[in-house]
Amino acid sequence: MKRLALVALLAAGCTSQPFSMASLRIVGNSAFDETALRKAAGQCAAVEDCVSALDSHYFDHGYVNASVEPTKSFVQILTGEYSSLTVHAGKQFTIGALEIVEVGATDELGDPAQLTPLAVARVGQPFLREDMAATYAAVRARYRAAGYDALVVPITSVDPDAATIGFRIEVERGPLLRY
Repeated sequence: MKRLALVALLAAGCTSQPFSMASLRIVGNSAFDETALRKAAGQCAAVEDCVSALDSHYFDHGYVNASVEPTKSFVQILTGEYSSLTVHAGKQFTIGALEIVEVGATDELGDPAQLTPLAVARVGQPFLREDMAATYAAVRARYRAAGYDALVVPITSVDPDAATIGFRIEVERGPLLRY
């Protein structure tokens, strides 16, 4: 009968307390200060929100294969509480190559020698999603300043052994904008 009650508690998802990030231990992290991770997680309504926020934080900083997994002890399974988040960061990826080209360029605006220096991200530096977004924005701004809309399409090549991500950013110039 006790076993049946245990199964019923597990099936019902019994919880004794609301979720609190402060009560979690972060295990396996060697890439970031724990305070920075807690700040990155922010105010989470559920453990799944914290897992998602931390997964994004690791990816944003070049840990493209990182995984964050919640773990529970047997007692915590009964109460529905989590005890820790286990992090498997893996290698931090760097930018392996970076090229910016306009498809069908016929003038100076689309010259790769003038486009590539717009990149905020640099070859050999850690992959940072923020730097790539700033690079795309800088390219679009160059075209916008010249009166054109532009579609910026990143094409990636990932080398997991070298832990690098190569980028070929192709720009498709839109029509001349009329204001």
